[in-house]
Amino acid sequence: MDEACSNIIEHGYQGQETGEIRCTTLTDAKGLTIILEDRGQPKHQYQPTHEPFLQCSAPHAPPSRPSAGGGR
Repeated sequence: MDEACSNIIEHGYQGQETGEIRCTTLTDAKGLTIILEDRGQPKHQYQPTHEPFLQCSAPHAPPSRPSAGGGR
């Protein structure tokens, strides 16, 4: 998710002072779905019928790492 948000900021909102990223999470018996929405400029036309969903599993917590936001 960190990488996806970074890409939205770097590529979608390139050169803009501000931009919004809306994050929605859904859970059910199958797992967790994360939806990121933005109003940045598209790099290419998204075609949901041609691009598969990203699927991953995390049986344990990911390793700790510093924030990408540069906070201390």
